Amino acid sequence: MAKRGWMLAVLLLAARAVSAAPLPPGVADSLLIQARRAHWAGDEASAIPVFERYLESNPRDRSVRLDLANAFAWSGNPERALPLYRDLLASDPVDPALLRAHADCLRWAGRVEESLDAYRILPEPPQEPEVRREIERLRRTLDPAGFGESFHFSDSGDLTADLHQLAWRLLGGSARSLSLGLGMQRMREERIGVKRATPWGRSLVLQAASELGPGRSLRIEAGGIGYADGPGHPRIAARLRSMLLRSVPLEIRAAYRDRAFDLRSVRAHERRIEGLDGSLAGYVSIGHAGGAYARLRAGRYSDGNDFRGADLSCDAAIHGGLRAAVSGSGTDHARGSDDYYAAREEWTLAGHLILDRVVSGSHHLRLDGWAGRIGNIYGDGDVAGVRCDYTGPLAGAIWLRLAGELGQSRQRSSYESRQLTIAADWRP
Repeated sequence: MAKRGWMLAVLLLAARAVSAAPLPPGVADSLLIQARRAHWAGDEASAIPVFERYLESNPRDRSVRLDLANAFAWSGNPERALPLYRDLLASDPVDPALLRAHADCLRWAGRVEESLDAYRILPEPPQEPEVRREIERLRRTLDPAGFGESFHFSDSGDLTADLHQLAWRLLGGSARSLSLGLGMQRMREERIGVKRATPWGRSLVLQAASELGPGRSLRIEAGGIGYADGPGHPRIAARLRSMLLRSVPLEIRAAYRDRAFDLRSVRAHERRIEGLDGSLAGYVSIGHAGGAYARLRAGRYSDGNDFRGADLSCDAAIHGGLRAAVSGSGTDHARGSDDYYAAREEWTLAGHLILDRVVSGSHHLRLDGWAGRIGNIYGDGDVAGVRCDYTGPLAGAIWLRLAGELGQSRQRSSYESRQLTIAADWRP
């Protein structure tokens, strides 16, 4: 590789010594052959100046412009590659290989929202398991809240709770720079024969996102839920995402909210429990087959029940779309609460088997089964569950999302939860 780099340097200096006039055909061809050999051998540093010199004499050569864009992208300079990709797409906006290269380059540049939009318009989704896993992780990072869901929870202590949330995403999608959510939600619970329920609450959430620069984006969310029998419950959240290194995305979240916004409890609705919470998370890719995710959580609320927590997971590919993962989490509140479930010194450790499949075209199926242990101040027990997610186009720019989850925990009391999600997302 070093010898090839010297040869390229000599040829380039000789060509420049002549003049800035168009290169003689023989010299141009020789330069191009050597540059492409260096490029495909991974020596982009030697290939880039040769491609640039060749394009000075042949600015309309589309294949070399693509070579230059790829060389910039593969050598860790995605921001220099993006304008070249955009120029090429302007003349051929449906080239599948070019669309894919542009989407990958946006992801490498840390432009999360833009990269997800670019992946969505591909004629065929990426087939590489590690790329599909990264795309799915980015989607969940941007849009962690459920929508259009029905949740059922029960335990052997005669507590049954149901949450219904309808018609969530109306404008845009999780990766769009602007999106609007409008819907309704209701909470019901029954304890020892006593039934209670909230009225239907009307929810409104507006999200706006902006790319701050290479590898940095900011998303702000504002809204809340209003009920007919009381004041509204606000939520204001901000999420800053930055690339600490090329392969280590770092995310900081901060939110001011009323806990009734997302806690499955009728009492949480009846009381205003406002405060701040936040998290710091990062993901590290390990080779091409796995990665590790870590998150720290903390919050302080008006009822004085502060909490802290941590999550850690590692995954690795086994074969094809099958992966194995280990996850652990811990949460501790300052004290218990009669208004909502407040975990005390609670931990979980579970093993997962995950299957990711592209069924056909853009239809994506994900199966996740897990089993492990759970513990808190009341004792230890077993936990197990299974989840199925499907995402695919429904009609035009409307995509369908289906998800179902069944989980069970056995300690001194037995707990069972069921969750069903049916949602449509507009992805223009």
